[in-house]
Amino acid sequence: MATLILSKNKYYALVRFYENSKRIGKLVPLHTAQKAKANRLLIKINEREKLFRNGYIPLSEVTLTFVPPIENLIDEFLDHLRLKGDSIRTLDLYRLSLKDFRNFVGGRDITLLNKSDFVPFMDMLKSLYQHPVTLNIRLKCIRAFFSWLLENEKIDKIPFKISMIRVDKKKPKYFTNDEIEAILRRIDGTGNKELAARVRLHLNTGMRLRELENSYLENGFIHVFKSKGRKERTIPVDSETAFYYDYCKNNGKLHSNSISRLFHYVLKELGYDKTPSGDKRCFHCLRHTFAIRKYIETGNIYRVCKLLGHFSVTMTEIYAEFDIEQIARDFGQSGLAHNSIFFDQKDPNISAHPMRFL
Repeated sequence: MATLILSKNKYYALVRFYENSKRIGKLVPLHTAQKAKANRLLIKINEREKLFRNGYIPLSEVTLTFVPPIENLIDEFLDHLRLKGDSIRTLDLYRLSLKDFRNFVGGRDITLLNKSDFVPFMDMLKSLYQHPVTLNIRLKCIRAFFSWLLENEKIDKIPFKISMIRVDKKKPKYFTNDEIEAILRRIDGTGNKELAARVRLHLNTGMRLRELENSYLENGFIHVFKSKGRKERTIPVDSETAFYYDYCKNNGKLHSNSISRLFHYVLKELGYDKTPSGDKRCFHCLRHTFAIRKYIETGNIYRVCKLLGHFSVTMTEIYAEFDIEQIARDFGQSGLAHNSIFFDQKDPNISAHPMRFL
């Protein structure tokens, strides 16, 4: 076992071994004047020494492995995500999370972090973010970073175990049949055809707002080839929904953020921007509404899971936990709302469409 030696205010690891029956010692510089840090580095030197004694590595490799600065490691990781095809939005989430981690690490060697650092790290994050969901997003990004470092042999072990903040599971927020009817009438009244078609498309397919650009329509199916969980899926659609899809895909000019903002204005005008319990509602609630309708229609949670593109059915099961009487009041027997839409019959984009639009 190597021992610590202090020389000229710097610590060294003294490695002893026999060569030609002579006992020889080698000093391995630890590049620190702090004893606590030197003791942590000594553990790594002892691991390398065992490999040397067992003949796996030469004596010259009984030294500390150089670990690039945290900034370089983060840049490499983000490049890896970019090459993998992650969206700009996902990259931004990782960048923000790793910026917090970099600020915590400072100029320290990441390999010297240990489980005692988790509590002060969490204290720092909690001072920055009060909402537990935001905290968990940051923690998940940093945990993925740790896993990548380990898999690519940038570090020998995970610095500390990351535990998620416990969050009470909230039920999905949906729109009732009456609310959907009022929303559609209000949107039709604005004269914004793209918003009207977009709302009906997502209400009928459960697609996420940004999935339109990563999909195509073929033989009565919408194929989503790049989704949040990177799981491809197909959604069967009728001719009316196919028309909405074609209209949005070929004539859409509004950015997803603009669609979301315009929809929020409509909700606020109608007083539907919050649930009776005070939770905020947004465009994404159309996806929740689709999921509940499909569960009412099919009674098959696995089918709903496939349509939503969830990685596991446990994510989808929350849609099956609503009170039956409440669902009956909100959706009636069919669980479906009327979907008529206004369009000028002279519009060349719809002249061949078989449906009659109001």
